[in-house]
Amino acid sequence: MPRGYPTDASEGARFRPDTPLVRYLDPLIYRLNVTCQEIRDMEFKSIQDEQHYLYMTWWTRREDCPNEDVLAVIHAARLLPPLTKATANEWAEKAIVPLILVTDARDYSNCTEPVLQKIARQKGVKNWATFKSRLLAAVTATLRRLARPT
Repeated sequence: MPRGYPTDASEGARFRPDTPLVRYLDPLIYRLNVTCQEIRDMEFKSIQDEQHYLYMTWWTRREDCPNEDVLAVIHAARLLPPLTKATANEWAEKAIVPLILVTDARDYSNCTEPVLQKIARQKGVKNWATFKSRLLAAVTATLRRLARPT
């Protein structure tokens, strides 16, 4: 894997690539990381210029047009340090989980992603806050295993 790839692809990697959550998170992490690397050091004349650039950078498919909530998450991710095991908690809390919540889990109880459905159906998940908490715990644990050491 290239040096800038956000997940640990070494022989010592401590995650199973075939688990549903890893299969779900890997392309999301990769896409967010590439976007952040591309724009991390860019300076914009205005918030509108930044939002337009984020919009054009993120939008790759017609059905994937980013709304303001998605753009806000990408902006927050842009300000994070590179993803490593040490920064995995911050990435989970400020980028990955918020992105999931404004995309695939907007309506957590009726989401179509199987891995998110599994979390929504866990015992005790009766509201959005509990769903978010369980999602954050699952994503954080997985991200810590997935991220590169440094």
